[in-house]
Formats: sequence, structure tokens, C-alpha cells
Amino acid sequence: MPNLTRFEVNQGLGSYDRLTRGKPALVRAYFSLPDSTTCTLGSGQALNITGATLNVVGGGSSNSGIAAANAAGFATSAALSARPALVDSSHDPFFAVSGSILAPSSSTTPAPSFSATFTVNVTYTRKLSSRDVTTGLTASFNAVKTVDQESKAIRILFQPLGDKSGTTTQFTDADRTSVVNAVQTLLRVLPVPAGPPGSLRPPVGSAVRSGGIRYEIVPSLMDVKSIPGAYKLLVNGTTGFCATQSVFVALAPTLGAALDTFNSVQAPEDAADLIVGVYGEAISGGSADGCALGMASPNAKVSIARAVADKPKVGATPAVVSQTGAVMAQEIMHNLGAQPSPRSTTFHSSYTQADNTDPDGAYNVSSMTYIAGDKTIMNVNTATGPWDNNVTVLEQPDYTFALCRFGGTPPPPISECTTPDPGGTLVGVAASDSYLASGDTTNGVSNAYYGTSAGTTASPNSLYRLLQLKGGVIQGGNPKGTGIPVAPATTHGDGLPQPGIFTFALPRSAVDVDETRIVQLAQLTDDPLLAPIIFRAFKNPSPPNVVSLSNIVPPGGATLNFTRNVTPPKNPDGDIVFLADTTGSMLGAITNVRSKADDIMAAIRTEQPLSQFAVASYKDFNQPDGCDPNSTYQYRLDRAMTSDTTSVRSAMDAWEASGGCDTPEAQLYALYQIATSTSPSTGFRTDPVRPRAIGWFGDAPGHDPSPYPDGITEATAISALQAAGIRVVAVSTTTPGNPGLDAAVSPSPTICDGGCPTAGQATRIANATGGAVKPAGTSTEVADALLAGLLSATVKPVASCDEQLTFAADPSQRVVRSGMGVASFNETVMVNEGAAAGDYSCTVDFLVNGSQVMAGDAPDPAFQQIINVSVGGSTAKAEATSYNGANAVADFIYQCPGTAKYPVATSVKGTVVSTDPTTGLSDLTFAALIDASVVPGGNCTLTTLVSDLFERSSPADQDATSTVLTVTKAPVVEIYTPGDGKLFTTKAKIFATGWGTDPDGGPLTFSWTLSGPLPSTTVVASATGPNAIFGPLSTTGDYAVSFSGTDTESKIGTAARTITIVAESSPLLPQQYSFNGFFSPAKNWPDTNQVNAGQAFTAKWTFRDNSGQEVTTDGIFGAQLQQVVCSTRAAIGPPVFSWQVGATMIRYDAKGQQWIGNINIPAGVGNCYTWTLELKDGSLHSLFLQAVK
Repeated sequence: MPNLTRFEVNQGLGSYDRLTRGKPALVRAYFSLPDSTTCTLGSGQALNITGATLNVVGGGSSNSGIAAANAAGFATSAALSARPALVDSSHDPFFAVSGSILAPSSSTTPAPSFSATFTVNVTYTRKLSSRDVTTGLTASFNAVKTVDQESKAIRILFQPLGDKSGTTTQFTDADRTSVVNAVQTLLRVLPVPAGPPGSLRPPVGSAVRSGGIRYEIVPSLMDVKSIPGAYKLLVNGTTGFCATQSVFVALAPTLGAALDTFNSVQAPEDAADLIVGVYGEAISGGSADGCALGMASPNAKVSIARAVADKPKVGATPAVVSQTGAVMAQEIMHNLGAQPSPRSTTFHSSYTQADNTDPDGAYNVSSMTYIAGDKTIMNVNTATGPWDNNVTVLEQPDYTFALCRFGGTPPPPISECTTPDPGGTLVGVAASDSYLASGDTTNGVSNAYYGTSAGTTASPNSLYRLLQLKGGVIQGGNPKGTGIPVAPATTHGDGLPQPGIFTFALPRSAVDVDETRIVQLAQLTDDPLLAPIIFRAFKNPSPPNVVSLSNIVPPGGATLNFTRNVTPPKNPDGDIVFLADTTGSMLGAITNVRSKADDIMAAIRTEQPLSQFAVASYKDFNQPDGCDPNSTYQYRLDRAMTSDTTSVRSAMDAWEASGGCDTPEAQLYALYQIATSTSPSTGFRTDPVRPRAIGWFGDAPGHDPSPYPDGITEATAISALQAAGIRVVAVSTTTPGNPGLDAAVSPSPTICDGGCPTAGQATRIANATGGAVKPAGTSTEVADALLAGLLSATVKPVASCDEQLTFAADPSQRVVRSGMGVASFNETVMVNEGAAAGDYSCTVDFLVNGSQVMAGDAPDPAFQQIINVSVGGSTAKAEATSYNGANAVADFIYQCPGTAKYPVATSVKGTVVSTDPTTGLSDLTFAALIDASVVPGGNCTLTTLVSDLFERSSPADQDATSTVLTVTKAPVVEIYTPGDGKLFTTKAKIFATGWGTDPDGGPLTFSWTLSGPLPSTTVVASATGPNAIFGPLSTTGDYAVSFSGTDTESKIGTAARTITIVAESSPLLPQQYSFNGFFSPAKNWPDTNQVNAGQAFTAKWTFRDNSGQEVTTDGIFGAQLQQVVCSTRAAIGPPVFSWQVGATMIRYDAKGQQWIGNINIPAGVGNCYTWTLELKDGSLHSLFLQAVK
């Protein structure tokens, strides 16, 4: 039966110690003929694999009958060859195991590790002769692999970099596509759960976040033009951005501040762990210009990477695969601390290929293909072939290190990783009150403030300390008074002297700290208070405050909607007149007010202790003549203004409910008399004038005009009240036959004999005087309504706008409790269709009780709203106040429906307009570019937050948020696999993967099509969202693979690749050698060869090309001897020696028809080595050697 020579369960390399839970894997069984000592086949005899399935059991679940991905090739596959197994033979079955199979359900968090058993069941044919052929024979082979405990999804914020003053687009859709594609590489090579990659936020309508890589691309540029040396003349003759160590050091604090800002305004579970600055290839230099492809701060959260697009096949020019994903993977590994010392002192690998401990074991698990010329992520090397998104994988120690850092189990007994990274999304990161700061050890802090954020960890034994002081005394620390140690990160860049980079969020030590410092100790025992100060900030009398922020709309008209909340101040001490309708129907109401008069005045004086009161009443006109002699007066002042509440109460006792002729009464005359009469005078105070109010209650409207004596009309009464500055609070009740103060009364000899009022009389009077109308359903409710009205405030927005803008508020005014009630208004600003490009504004004053609220000689800014509108503009302008104006910085936050809150401009320096010489309070302006070509589209909001390096303005400030209207955009999608121009045989299944994003933040629906020589309806084996499997395709030729993403507005983004199907024997296929193994007495990997120290060991081998011919010239790149740890086979230091073809090192022996390699073993008994032969197809073939004597 077939001999199993190797069994791979592979998530990049088969040598990975543990599988990542939830990550797809490839399972492959390598077969050969039985060992020659057991069975030797003669001429015409053969073993052929004809079928295979896979069973996976573990973690409480079982999956059986998984079909081989290369099952189509078995019917015509080559017969098994002698040992060792071929590297990538079609007769060796391989299986695609989905991530869900390796993530069985679990009730615990994190889900625990488990052992998974992978069983390959093969069907084969045994041919002993042409007449003796046995079919349908079966055999089973298995392997056990540990699936690690649940690890974290990694959350990344991508920040485009560029020159905001540039006239060309700085971050194009092609650049965005490069980032989207790079994320697929991260998902493939890093030990994270299965994708597809997801947003930091859950999809609209869902609370579930998915994907092992979760990310957002900030929809604006971070301006790097001002960094010294950031731009240089490139070899193509243009001036572009150049990433160098000094540029990165200057840029890193701003990136760190952007990450802090982003996290401070998100829900904790939507925060990012890392920030990657990305810059497009069209505006930047590459390696030929002396510019880095990427750079990172080891053991920190900041990196940069150049976004380079895949180059499609053009004619005979082959496609070129992007390196961006591989670069990002390397920089993120640097952020995690890889490669750590002592394995590396440069954070990079000494190896070229990743499979140095697992020769020929590298696979691209996205495309489910063998990688002949694989490369390690941790060493950019293109000397022996491409180093790109498709061929790079992590070395075994790096994968183990990263898996631990992402929350996996640290491998015993000694591990490079002792603690997981505090970020990630396994169970969420709690947000806490922290001090967030970004800067460096040379220039201090560029942005800092206390806020709520997911925290970072302290760095024990660091000589740098964050001190939080109260009255000069250090709060917190371990031990207390020593401060919190913080370690600045560095870069692995050009090897130049460099400052350390700070980016941290550390807990507030006490709620009332008044100073923060960052100091540098000379030694751990130093007194922090005496140490040199790198940075210092003090608490100011109040945090910064944003006064206004411009709205941005396109030309052609627009409608802006806002919600404005206003809390009026407490009503001040005033003069209040109690005015009663004392006609006959009012007995119940009068009794109610009398009984509660003392309580009413006491309640008013609790809030307005110096208030005074007067009492007045009215009846009706004796009309028609003689109809009601009990209406003995029309208006009477019962008690002039006084502070004596007892006399006020006595005056109320004089009220008598009597009289009243027809329905309307004499209140217009009474209101006029209160406002104007000097004999008797109401007694309003004049030195100084106090706020004046009338608390009036009645059950019927007033004659308009009054029949006598002066024919007072509603308009006359209102004018008099306004001139006297009197606010009218009216309580309207109803009694039988009396419909209330706002009712209309029709002319009739008995109902209204002259001066009949129209509906809404009391409301018009109240509104005109800044007052209010309070209903009282019954007479027993009148007193309570009267008190509520007198303690209330009427808030009314009044706007003054440029003619291009129209303002409206709903409702037009609100009545709320003074000093505590919230008056909420829905505001609408209409921008005229014909408004030319330019800046326009509305000033909205919120009048309280009819008057403008002042702060000294100027309007109180809390009661004045400035609405600035930029038509056709792209610059958001903010106005703010701060006590630390010289150092204040602003962050601009952009959000559209369904998107995260993006920091579109970070640490923007302000311009000081003026500073009060007495208080030190400065007026400042800030400006940020909002590029409509890159920001999400729709009805979006912009928020400005200003920091004084100690505190930050509140995002709840109403003036800190504005509206930005932009057009929505089509999705950006990309095909990750297959690569453009990729060749496949007629037996191959083609694994297609892609992904896309909606720049406007919405969900996408994906679809695939394939067109070519075969009808498209016959070639899609399966398609699930962003993934599809095509083929096998029996007809050769070119096929077009198309992938599309459709958003909720039916806008479509598409991507396309061309693939070519060729015959198995096609000369177009890239050379892939069949290595026949090292000959005896050498023992093939992984067996141990015992050798003599200080002597030579000889290896012999042969290999064949695609046509099956033995290779006798060329074909070999070289070989390398590497000392390794005997138990783990991990590398120790750099290679001992490298061999090239020629002389006596590596040569072809024509007589013996074999290749020979002479291996000189260094002195030293007990040492172990790997000797690795590299063929020119990129495959590696190793021997393990141990010097025993």
C-alpha cells in the first residue's frame, strides 16, 4: 500500500507548533512507494491514488467526508514514486479545512485549546501486471495537532499620509485597494481567526463584529509636508515623500495622537490596537530612492507602510504582485517585538526563506497552493526571487511568538513571549479615565489630555516617569509617590541616534490632580520631583471650549438640520403682580390661589429672595347698560409693590367673585393700567429696575377694544407691556359658560356686546412679552399652574442671517423651568440654491423671557449660536477659547451614518486671535481640510475637540459639531487570489478570494463571475460572499475573473483578473523540480545524521525538471550551513557558511550521474546543524546533522 512519508496540517508552514483557532488550514498527505526494504516494484508495476477524503474530529465536533481539493487530478495522476515524497505531486491529496471547522462552539471565554485528529482516507489501485490490477483498495492515515485556545482579532487604524497642499489626489482608490489587498495578506500570514476582514464597528443592524483582522481607513490625509526632510527629489524627477528614520521619528507622535483620539471617541469594543500610516506609491519614493518600504516602533503601536498596487500582466510582461501586505506584516510583527533578542539583535531574520525548519512546507492558505520560493516575512530579500504578498509567510518561531502575543498559549518551557499583548478583541478592552499623551523624549508632548480610553500598560524599571501631582505632591505610583514608569519606543530604522517616542494612555492617579509632568531619572532611586522635566502641564480654570465650527455643503442648495438644547438661567429677583379675574365665575379659582398664596410667595423667594409682590384685579364693563351692577370696577390695584407678604395675602382676601356681564372681561384695560398707571402706581422698582412679571389667571378673554374708558386694544396693551418690560404669565382655566383666556367670542347682545376678541389672545400677549400660558383644567389647579409659570422661563431663538441662508426653529419657543429645564429646538438652515461659493453665517440669540442674556457687556455665548456655512468649500474652521492658547491643539472627528468616528485632522495647532491680559483666556481659530474626494459621503458630522495639554473640550459641546454634506461613493473592491496572469492546469481547482469596502461605511453584497472558453454557468463550483472556487476547467485558454461589491445605494465596485488554463505538460508552466531525495547513507529530513566534528560529510542527490528529465547543469542556487538548537532546530546566530555551485563544494558527478555536496562540519562535539540545499525553483531540501565525536 502507499507509504505515508509526510503529513502536513498547515496554516502557512507545517512546522507551526499549534494551529490558530478559527483560521483556515491546508491538510496534505505526501505518499511514496513502500520502502525498498519492504517492497520493490518491478517494471510495469505501480501504485496510484484514485481518491481521498478527510475527517476532522476534535473539540466536541466531527466533520467527515471532506473532498480533496485536487480530486480531479487523481484519475490521471502519476504513479507513486520512490522515497522521499515529491514536493508538490498531483497524486498527493490536499484538503481545504475551513476556519469554522477549527472553531467548534464553546461556552467559555477564551475558548480552550483542544486536540484535533485529521484522518486522510485514500482509495488506490495496485497494478502488479497488466492482467493483475486491483482497484478500490483503501487505507487511512492520521495525524494529531493541537488547536490553540482562542486568540484575538487584531484591530488596525490605517491613516493615509500626504501633502494636503498638493494639487493631485494624494490617496487614490488604487492606494485604498492596495491597503484592502494588504489586509488579506495580514489575515493569511498572522495567527488570527478566519475572515473575511471586518470593520471595527459591527455591520448596520447587527451587534456582531467579525474577522480576524478588523480595520478602518481614515478618510483624510495626515499632512506630513511640514516634517523636515520628508520630501525629496526622486529618481523619476518628481518630488515625493521619503520614509526615513528621522521622518518616522517626527511623524510617530502625531500618528500616536491620532490613535489616541480615535480610541477616545469610540466605544471601547470599537477601538484600534495599532495605527499604520500608509502613503501611495505615486507620491512617494521606494528603495531605489533610498526610502523605506515601511518602518515601525518595536514594542509600540505605530508603523508606516508604502501602499503599492499589484501590476497586471501586460502582453508578455508578467504581473507583479504588491509587497504592501508583507511589509505591513513585518512592521506589525515589529510592533509586537519580533524578532526578539537573542534570536535577533536587529528585529530582522538572518534567513531568506521561512521554511528553514520545514523544508518545502510553505503554503499560501488563501489560494491553497504550494509556495516553491517562499520568503520569510522578517527579511526583505528579492535576490533569489520575489518577496511579496503571495510568497511570504512567518517562520515557525515568529508564528509561535505572534500567536502568544495575540492571546494564545505561551509554549513551554521557555518562551520568547511571556505576556499577551493587552490589545485585541477577545473579550473587549475596558475604557477608563486616563491621561493620554503623544510625543518624544526630545521635543516633549505634542498632544495630551485626560479622557476616557482603553489604557496601555506601565513599563516597569523605565527611567521615564509620568507624574500626576496635587499641590506639588505626587499621586499614585508603586510605591506611592514614584510616578508611573513609561518606556519610550524607538525605531529599527537607519541606526542613527534617535529620541524615544511616547504614546500612552495611563490611569488617572486622583480625580483632582492639578499638574502633570514627564521626567527622566538618572537612576531608579532618584527623587522624581528633582528629576529633569521633559514635559509639564497645569490644570486651568476651565477646559477649552469650542465656540463655533463651520458646516460644509456643495453648491446648489442644501438643508442643514440641528438640535439645540438651552437651559435658561434662574429667574432673577423681580417685581411680580398677581392679577385676578374676580367676576362671579371665578370663586373656585380665587379660593384656590388664596389658600396657596403664602406657599407661592415662599417658593418664589426660595429662588428669588429679594422679590416683591403686588395685587390687582379686574371685572367687566357694565355693558349693556345696567346689565350687571355688580361689575363695580374694571381694574383695581389692591396692593402696590411691597416686600410685605402678609399685606399681599390680606389684599388677596379682598377679592370677591361677583359681576361679569357678557363673556369677555376687562383684562386688556387692566394689563394696560398695570404697565402705565401712575395714579395709582403699581410701584415697580426703578433703582435699579428689576425684572417685572404679571401672574394673571382668568377664565375668559378680554374685550378688544375695551368699550371704555380708553378703548384699549390688544395691540395697545402689548405695546405698553413691552415698553414697561413686563413679562406676562397667564393661567387659563375654564368654568361653565367661560371657555378660557384664549377663546374667541362671537358678537351677540348677551354674549359679546362690543369689542369681541379673536382666538389666541392670551397666547399672543404672553409670546410678545416673553411670557407663557399655563393651562389649569379645574379651579383647584390654578395656584400650582400660576407658580409653575412664574418659576418658568420662556426661551425663544431669534436669528439674524446672511441673505443666502434661511433659519427656522421648531417650536418657535419653549417654556421650561428656569435654571434647570432644557429647552430643545429642532433647527433648520436652508442654503439658497443660487448661493455662490463662499462663507455665510447665521447668529441665533436665545432670548430668555424676551431678553438677551448678557455676560457683562457682551451676549452670553451660552445663549448665542453662530452657524457658519461654507458653500463649495473644503476647509473646516473652528473657533475656540483656551487658557493655554499657545500650546492648544485641535482634533477634527468625522462621522457618517454607519461609519466609525474618524480623526480627519490631528494635533492641529491653533492661531491665537486675542488673549485677555487679565484672565489669560485666548480666542483661537483652527482649520482642517475636509477632502470630499476621500471622506465618506452623505449627511455627515464633524466634531472639533481642543486640548490644552491637560484637559480637552467636551464632544457634547453643541457648538463643537457641524454638518458636512458630500456625495456618496462607489465601493472599492479587490481580488486577492488568484493573481493576475496566474497559470493553472486543467486539473486544478482555483481558490478565489477578495474583499471590498464601502467608503460610506455601509455593508456590501459580493458576487463573482467567470467568462472564457467555457460557459460561465458551468464553471463556478461554489461562491460564498467574498470567496469562490472555480474549476477544474477542462478547456485551455484565458479566462476573465470578475468580482463585484454592491452597496445599499446600488453603487457597484468591480475588480478583474485574467487567468490562463494550460495542459499539465505545458511548457508555459514555471519550472518546478522533482527532488528525488538525498541518497544513503544520508538520512532525509527529519531524521538525524550523526557526523564527526571537524570533518567532512558528503550529500548526494538527483532531481528532475517539469518534463521528467534529470537536471545535470544549472538548477541549483546554493546551500547553507546553519547551527541550530538540537531540541527545537531553531537557528543560533548567522549562517556558519554558504556554498555556491562549482569547484568541490557542489558539483554534478557525470560518472555517477548524481549531484555531490561536500559539507565541512565545524569543530565542537554535541553541536547541531541544518544543511539546506536551495534549488532555483525556490524549493529547500535540508539535512539535520549532529556532531557526536
